[in-house]
Amino acid sequence: MRSLILSLALCFFSIPNLLHARDILIPADYFPPWKIAKNGKIIGGIDFHLIATLLDGLEFTPHYELLPWKRCLVIMESGDGDLISGVTMTKERQKYLTYLAPPYKTKSQKVLFVYRGTRASFKTLKDMEHKTIGVLRGASYFPGFFENQAIMKYETNDDLQGMKMVAAGRLDGFLITKENGEYLLKENPQIKKDLEMSIWKYDKRVEVYFAISKKSKMIMRIDELEKRLKYLVESGEVEKIINNSLK
Repeated sequence: MRSLILSLALCFFSIPNLLHARDILIPADYFPPWKIAKNGKIIGGIDFHLIATLLDGLEFTPHYELLPWKRCLVIMESGDGDLISGVTMTKERQKYLTYLAPPYKTKSQKVLFVYRGTRASFKTLKDMEHKTIGVLRGASYFPGFFENQAIMKYETNDDLQGMKMVAAGRLDGFLITKENGEYLLKENPQIKKDLEMSIWKYDKRVEVYFAISKKSKMIMRIDELEKRLKYLVESGEVEKIINNSLK
């Protein structure tokens, strides 16, 4: 009887650790400089460092799985993934994601990379009509783009593929976040000489979030996560990590 009581007591006192010290799966796409991959694994990037800072002291051990962006969202919807970064808010995604407030990024300038010498041909969104524009599969862009049926869209699994297709003359342009495009060109000088940014740009406010799958065990600690995120944003720590990484 005494041994049974002792066993129950040990189980009871171990429950908090079981509840808090847990492995979590983070699906992530190759999205430099935010998510940097090598040899099939996420090894760094701005989001990588932000997540480490966000989870510091919360007893979660993150494990990354490198996947195309659309597959990342599927993993989050099924509940196999726990936490995702770099996600914008849409009605469809709100069905299976709980967004952490506040957004950690509110500026996301979208640019169009085109073949060198054609930048002046794209001054407005209308100039993309009857052209084939590359987009990242599963990505959400801005009002008026996907709704415009006259713009022909071609989906790619990653941004580098799209940039290479423009350089090869297979696409008229590729839509991408400015710093992502600049990073890719810096890392790939062989295509940098063939591409440039068009005159058209989209630089209105775009909110970017961390989000938790509604089926994840992390959902029980939303309040703690949001409290810590709010501190990191308001203290300037998030901006500091982003700026240091972009130097």
